[in-house]
Amino acid sequence: MKKKVFIIYSSAEWSDEPYLNVHHYAKELSKLGHRVIFIESIGLRKPQISKSEFDKMRLFKRLLKLIFMPLRKRGNIFVLTPFYYPIKKLNILFSFILNLQLFFLCSIFKRIHWVFLPTFDRILKRKGKKELLIYHPVDRYSQNPGVNKKEIEQNELRIIKKADLIFTTTFTLKKKLEDISGKNVYLLRNNIVDCTLKYHKILPFTLTVKHPALVYPGNLASYNLDFTLITNMVKNNININFYFIGPRGKGENDKNIPFEREKNVHFISELPHKFMLDILKYFDAGFMPYEINHRTIYSFPMKYTEFLLAGLPIYTTKLPTLVNEKYLFFIKENDKINIEKYSNAKRGEVVGYARKFCWSKRIKDVLKIIEDNK
Repeated sequence: MKKKVFIIYSSAEWSDEPYLNVHHYAKELSKLGHRVIFIESIGLRKPQISKSEFDKMRLFKRLLKLIFMPLRKRGNIFVLTPFYYPIKKLNILFSFILNLQLFFLCSIFKRIHWVFLPTFDRILKRKGKKELLIYHPVDRYSQNPGVNKKEIEQNELRIIKKADLIFTTTFTLKKKLEDISGKNVYLLRNNIVDCTLKYHKILPFTLTVKHPALVYPGNLASYNLDFTLITNMVKNNININFYFIGPRGKGENDKNIPFEREKNVHFISELPHKFMLDILKYFDAGFMPYEINHRTIYSFPMKYTEFLLAGLPIYTTKLPTLVNEKYLFFIKENDKINIEKYSNAKRGEVVGYARKFCWSKRIKDVLKIIEDNK
């Protein structure tokens, strides 16, 4: 493929950890010599400044970046910080500024617009049909907590109608999008491993873990996890230690954790993601107690691949997107868990399986689809 400019309308900020698919796609495209414009997320909902400290801080940080670092260069990747707030007159101005920046960065190149959030429909501009437009949702965004469902659905319908290609990450979301669009939707499963993760000889932290131990690394939030199931499992498995690594209730007003006082529950502060393999080696198994609801049935948890890369067995609720995956043990609310101990040989088998699915291979598959649909 000739070198092109890929404008990635991201679902995350460049500095976010752990890296999401938007970051990996940007990095892999850059390695292949393509110019990448990474436009940071404008979110899915109106910030609740008067009610949410999280939203207030996020808006403040966005304003600082807009003033002091509106454009950053990372090799062949240009990171743009747009400003979006649901006031029409303001956004006409900010949309104009963003598109002016894009003009100077890539006016002489053939551009490919790769959109990960439907809200970008409000500011997206392309030069007619000659510029390819890809829509790539990884979630059923209208079902996210706190969003204007009707508005998100309208944004999504408009961008689907304009899209030349549609990608998604789960078969449930593929079917939903095909029903909505009447178009072919390409399934790019989220079972891709960050093969750049490695073990470190020296760590800036020490962990003391009681065994047997299950671990969930990530935001402990009730909109995503089944708190009732966790509470019952903790009480029914007093011989097992449940570890939760990371923030509690990030993005939620109600930060109550009903099982936090149980003796076999342990909390560890958020640790740098680059040490994920070093962290996971302390534990016996991964834990993915996701709520099964109208939103999560369309999601594929990227923690799955991290647990595989660490060679761990995984205990998870039965998300429809996971039913055909390997090395999983499905759990129900009142289950007693007997953690399977993997031998070194078994762990090697799991890690070997995981390493078959690296981002460097995925980007080649994606570029072939784009080339075949020119």
